[in-house]
Amino acid sequence: MTEYPTARVGDFCRTGSGSTPSRSQLERYYQGGAIPWVKSGELREGIVVATEEYITAAALKETSVKLVPAGAILLAMYGATVGRLAILGVEATTNQAVCHIVPDAKAADTRYLYRAIERQVPAIIAMGVGGAQPNISQAVVKDLSIPLPNLPEQRRIAAILDQADAHRAKRREALAQLDSLTQSIFIEIFGDPVSNQMRWPELTFDQTVCDETSRAAKTLQADYLDVGSFPIVDQGQKPVAGYTNDETKLCPSPLNH
Repeated sequence: MTEYPTARVGDFCRTGSGSTPSRSQLERYYQGGAIPWVKSGELREGIVVATEEYITAAALKETSVKLVPAGAILLAMYGATVGRLAILGVEATTNQAVCHIVPDAKAADTRYLYRAIERQVPAIIAMGVGGAQPNISQAVVKDLSIPLPNLPEQRRIAAILDQADAHRAKRREALAQLDSLTQSIFIEIFGDPVSNQMRWPELTFDQTVCDETSRAAKTLQADYLDVGSFPIVDQGQKPVAGYTNDETKLCPSPLNH
């Protein structure tokens, strides 16, 4: 495995967080706004190009909200989405729950850095403070140690990982389509089981099965053999819990499995 030099995120990136313009100034800070304002709930492991809310130039001028350049990596620092990542596809602002990470273009490729941070998200969350939803501080982000090969190698690694993700996405899509096709074929042949369009006879569960419990013929667990002529199926255990050679313990009819 190739060993790359490492560097702290704070040594080659600028980090920061945003804020929420006062909601009491809706008309001045929000209505008619054209500046994207990203909330942590909008980070969905992709590229953010549009937001649910926009703010005005007055909000940018009069509050502590900051413009973040396109290409920055966004990390949710707390709340239900803590640890979630995205790449900013347009110049935008964020709320206080989002940490922006702006790499030095001469030191790090955005896609590579995104992947490197993504790999460490579980460790980042573990270093947070709090209970079920820990808070991540910018100090933790800045102190992250990232393998940092030269830029061409970073781009090569990022391209490989992007391609692997694309293949996984196609596979998930194919499986979803196959599942949908299977359901469609079932309904085409048998009809919708809820509405019973085919008017199939309806039976209760106990009318469709035969109770073949062992009752008094049950083999005691102490009598299970490691090797024998007949397998023993035991509730709550592996498919075959042991074996017996006693024919009197056999089920009167075959079990479907």
